[in-house]
Amino acid sequence: MRPPHPLCVALIDRLEPRASIIECGIGSGRNRRALHAAGFVVDDFSALAPGRRYDGALSTHHLLHGTQESIATDLERLADALRIEGTLYATFGSTGDERFGRGRKLAPHVFAPTSGDEIGVPHTFWDEADLRSLLDQRFRIESLDEIIVDDIAGRWAHQEQPLHNAVHWFAILLRQ
Repeated sequence: MRPPHPLCVALIDRLEPRASIIECGIGSGRNRRALHAAGFVVDDFSALAPGRRYDGALSTHHLLHGTQESIATDLERLADALRIEGTLYATFGSTGDERFGRGRKLAPHVFAPTSGDEIGVPHTFWDEADLRSLLDQRFRIESLDEIIVDDIAGRWAHQEQPLHNAVHWFAILLRQ
């Protein structure tokens, strides 16, 4: 089993055991196992407890997929579920990614691969200004960095076509 995503490790280092965490997308389970091992209470984003406020949230792939509108809606749901100053550690697609502009264009900056493991799955790519504009609506940006993720991203999702020059934004955000 591969180690947890670096943003998962950073979230674990930041919060105290027994913190309540939202995990967006389970993937291979590597992050979920690490969060549980660190003593966190973890709920799935797709089944949030109504009215509950969480200490943190983790999305290492969920917010890469979908349209700009669906990602904005998911960010609203996350912000509503986090306590004030709750932390969101998340990745977003970057226009610096080699896949930007490839595949079937669904909307500006939204493309769906036409082959490989993620055929037909919409991917939204952000430049820094547009991403900051989106995030600033509900979060204070603590850090926002472009990272080459060829060796980080889940290989379970890229078995047919391994990543090459894939770039994600790594965001650490505080709920306002």
